[in-house]
Amino acid sequence: MKAWQIFRHALRQLTRNFKAAVSVSALPLGLALIGLLLVSGDILLLSPQQMQQRVSTGQAAGDAGRSLIAVVIFGVAFLWTAVAWHRFVLLGELSGWRPPFHGRRMAAYFGKGLLLGLILIIPALMLMAFIAMLAASLPAGLVPYTLFLVIPAYLGLSTITLRLATILPGVALGHQTPLLEGLTTTGGNGLVFLALVVILALAGLVTDLIAQALAGISLGLVFVWYIPAQWFLTMLGLSVLTTLYGHYIEQRPLI
Repeated sequence: MKAWQIFRHALRQLTRNFKAAVSVSALPLGLALIGLLLVSGDILLLSPQQMQQRVSTGQAAGDAGRSLIAVVIFGVAFLWTAVAWHRFVLLGELSGWRPPFHGRRMAAYFGKGLLLGLILIIPALMLMAFIAMLAASLPAGLVPYTLFLVIPAYLGLSTITLRLATILPGVALGHQTPLLEGLTTTGGNGLVFLALVVILALAGLVTDLIAQALAGISLGLVFVWYIPAQWFLTMLGLSVLTTLYGHYIEQRPLI
């Protein structure tokens, strides 16, 4: 099964270069966590009851702005890591524990990703509107059955998203890749990408289920598990994209 070959190749790419994966992500992630603590550290220490009290008394009015700053900080950290990882795998570029900061490549990566998102948002909104109208027209007992539409819609959009996103590693390299080249170069491989989406979704589901189980014991254990698990899933996702680009666009074999 080709989807499993791609996933296994990406997993090996990550595990065999684990030290490099840590080195390209440690500094961006560390700076992002420090920035998060400086911007919103007091919010993170609040209990749910204290947070509810802040909302009810109007004290949380400024939290949205700080949350936006935190999102920007993590966004920059992700772009820094993504570009550095793609360039390491495809070009062998690495310089110790300070990954090269390619500001222009990061901006281009963000811009291309934003354009791809804009392409997808119209069909996504149309599907959501259709499912919502259908649910509103059905008797209450039949509404849960709309799930049988939601899941195929999610899988279909995720498959197209992954095919489109195949070009992003090329953007990290500085190549002038056409926006829709991911669709053209992966034509006829829709089922492969669908299976790959399912595999990645299952990996994320397992992570969430373990986190929910730990939540019944201690919230501290959730953080101890979730941070490294999410890091691994993020790096695995970047490795999948790198593998797809190398195989479908650069015609590299899946060794």
